[in-house]
Amino acid sequence: MKYLFQFGAGVANLPADVLREKLSSCTEVEIKLLCGLASDPDFLEDYEAKADAFASSIGCRRDDLDRALEFWRGTGAVTRDGETARRQQVRSSSSSKPHYTGAELAEIIETEGIGGLIDECSAILGRVFNPTDINSFASMVHHLGVDGAFILMLCDYCVRLDKRSIAYVQKLAYNLYDDGIDTTEKLEAYIAAQDALAEMEGKLRRMFGIDSRSLTAKEKACFEQWSVWGCSEEMIRMAYDITVEKTGKYAISYLDRVLQNWHRSGYRTAQDVENAQKEYAEARNKESSGSFDTDEFFEAALRRTKENVLNPKDK
Repeated sequence: MKYLFQFGAGVANLPADVLREKLSSCTEVEIKLLCGLASDPDFLEDYEAKADAFASSIGCRRDDLDRALEFWRGTGAVTRDGETARRQQVRSSSSSKPHYTGAELAEIIETEGIGGLIDECSAILGRVFNPTDINSFASMVHHLGVDGAFILMLCDYCVRLDKRSIAYVQKLAYNLYDDGIDTTEKLEAYIAAQDALAEMEGKLRRMFGIDSRSLTAKEKACFEQWSVWGCSEEMIRMAYDITVEKTGKYAISYLDRVLQNWHRSGYRTAQDVENAQKEYAEARNKESSGSFDTDEFFEAALRRTKENVLNPKDK
């Protein structure tokens, strides 16, 4: 059976490639925000002016809407005006970072006023800079356009990681810039998130009994995603208990599926999950004497979520 779109009075354009890739992991708020931005040019023009009203119209908190916006910015589907061209220009040359002649370097140091910055970074990293090192720092200031506070914070962070190589600092600066982290505020948030992830990793290692070995690529990816979703230790513990009950062992793929289902269904805390399970069990008891099944509960929750996205009710 073939279906056709009926566009009526207008057409909303959506970034198809990103949407196809991210649709399976999008939350309801993220989908609604993308549709709202695509269908309302004024919303794109001035997000701040319309965000509160839009959040109210879809029944979510403003901070949830802001996080949804950051999600789409992270995918590259949404950018700030003027941001794309500059970032693309830097990306196109980041594989061959600029190297300045002695005269160019002297001019940059004088024009940008980074002599003091170089001395401070040298002290933080505990090494005397050679001309190549100075070139690396000049490229971060002059080519990337990040400020001195950004570079100082980045150096402090690299020292905490026991990474004192100037090449490492420069590489991290370029990678962060390509990911949209180009201000001191964004870098501070990134470092806080990395610290939280490291703390969470330690707790999960103990919870899962994997203290002594290296994490697999799957585990690293899952831990990072759970951190992005804001999964609490209590929530992960609940998912872990369900995993062991269902599979008889620690199984990262099954555990991740549990947390994915909860996230897609809009559950943000362990209490959200407990409340939803209680409501589902009560509904099952009214319909029949059938036993509660976790997988069936997941599927029912996901069906309700998809129906709400496709057929949103007026709040």
